[in-house]
Amino acid sequence: MFSVLVLALCLLISGGISEDDGEETSTTDQELEETNLTTLLSGPVFNYSETNPELQNYQDAWKFVTSNESFLMTYRNFNTNPTGESTTSCVTATMIEKNETTNYVLHNVTFLNTTSNETISFTKSYYVISSELLHHEKRF
Repeated sequence: MFSVLVLALCLLISGGISEDDGEETSTTDQELEETNLTTLLSGPVFNYSETNPELQNYQDAWKFVTSNESFLMTYRNFNTNPTGESTTSCVTATMIEKNETTNYVLHNVTFLNTTSNETISFTKSYYVISSELLHHEKRF
């Protein structure tokens, strides 16, 4: 299964996600440890492999995060806070900058906090790395 590691825009929206909050995936602890040791990124590395076989073909993270197209998030495989509640809605992201050499992306993110009914906006930078190609050249 093609699994993509993303310092994810959507995972960090509420600031309440930790690596322990994710559902189990087919990635082993050894694979994650090797990934963390070989990655030159700062911050945590999240691996949220798609567990629904019908959606695995849509997991081209680089194409997704560098697209200028609008989208509506209708499915996600994680919760936005530690209690499992979904407290965010109307998530939009606009790409501000990308670097194809380093796989770096900068977005302006806006979302509605459904608890406070406030619209919140911030910038978020992250790197997109293919777990299968971590030791090979980029082939996105």
